[in-house]
Amino acid sequence: MQDAMKQAGTEALGNSAVQQAIVDAAKKQFSAENAKLVAEKVQTWSQDPETQAKARHYAGMAMEAAGTVGEKFIGVIEQGPAGVRVIAFLAGLASVVTAIWYLIDFGHLFGNFIGYAMAIYQVFFAFTTMLFEAKPEWIQKAPAFLGLDRYQNLLIEYCKALTVMGGRGLFYTFQGLMWLLAVDDLLKHFLYLAVGSLLVFVGILCFLMHFNIMPSTVSAKASELGAQAKSYMRMPQDP
Repeated sequence: MQDAMKQAGTEALGNSAVQQAIVDAAKKQFSAENAKLVAEKVQTWSQDPETQAKARHYAGMAMEAAGTVGEKFIGVIEQGPAGVRVIAFLAGLASVVTAIWYLIDFGHLFGNFIGYAMAIYQVFFAFTTMLFEAKPEWIQKAPAFLGLDRYQNLLIEYCKALTVMGGRGLFYTFQGLMWLLAVDDLLKHFLYLAVGSLLVFVGILCFLMHFNIMPSTVSAKASELGAQAKSYMRMPQDP
């Protein structure tokens, strides 16, 4: 694909061979949903100079320009509007707090070992939820020793379902159902009911965005080679 870009010159994205190379590269690197998005957007990219650099991110190309550091493509993440991301992030935060509150009562370890183990899983699940719904700048600025960026990159590579709204909708709904199944006393477990219902609600919103009933955006994630900074570039997805 890079050879095709070089041969086509400055108007590379208007070249049919380059467009096909971008689509082929997307099919190899992305999930089926994200590859479809690339195929739908490639014609638009060829007409809009401001999106040409973004197209190269989707194609997985290293970007090099005079006086700048090259960029290494990592992946794409489909996200919802800011309001939905805030609700999803808060749902994840509430789930983390609820799970930790359960875990600090060591009586649960002996009285309900299965429930204790599920709470541990919920901590990791909820943390992952927060990671994918957080503002890109938060991940970018997080101290390297926390490993947030590295953990997200691993998930993008090995758990591609989490990069699309449909996959995360299933993930969030599953978390919510786990909390709802723990409810056996409405007064005693009202917090479980609230957190579980909120996660299921967020999961439904994700499904609506997956089927284009609600708008969503796609973020291309890249890191600068030889530097610590990370960049996220966003493109709107047609509703």
